[in-house]
Amino acid sequence: MSYPDGVRGRWVWGFPQVPRLPMRRRGLAFGALATAAALSIMIGNPLGEIITGYLSWQWIFHINIPVGIIAMFVCWKVILKDVPKMDEERSGIDPAGVLFCFASLLALMYALNRLAEFGWRSQVIWSSIAVGAAAMTAFLFRERASISPLLDYALFRNREFSFGNVANFLAYFFLAGNNFIIPFYLMIVKGLNPQHAGLVLLTYSLVFV
Repeated sequence: MSYPDGVRGRWVWGFPQVPRLPMRRRGLAFGALATAAALSIMIGNPLGEIITGYLSWQWIFHINIPVGIIAMFVCWKVILKDVPKMDEERSGIDPAGVLFCFASLLALMYALNRLAEFGWRSQVIWSSIAVGAAAMTAFLFRERASISPLLDYALFRNREFSFGNVANFLAYFFLAGNNFIIPFYLMIVKGLNPQHAGLVLLTYSLVFV
């Protein structure tokens, strides 16, 4: 398999990887990735406010359908062509790992979303937390035994990778928290309607990016 401009493929921990970029092109690649991620976080909230104000809150979910279809089509047509074929024993994903991960996130998100309604003393809340914790524990144990894990623990042996992810988490924690609080401030304290709050956030977001 040939790759353009010095790009080459490699195997890491027994898995074929997407072609590795040469050093001179990695800064550009990471810059493009970081820019796309920052744009999605900073513009997503204002866009949601505008959609909610002019249409309805249901549309913030409906709009993801065509975007998701386009993204899947691009992945199928472009990305999968560049990935070398994997061993038959290591191909595909881990269905059990996916199921445990989905169950844990679903149960924990349900508990957080219903906490204000039911309260901390509710059996529903604590049952959801227990199910989420059990599913997460099962997921972590499953990933140790899986041939094709969703979460490869070997990656975290690299200190640069681990500390980089911690720094990235803290940065996005600030950005997401900031985007969560400011709309309430603009609408409740300043009395703006959703679409006007969205326009204010859009201006701030573009300057920030």
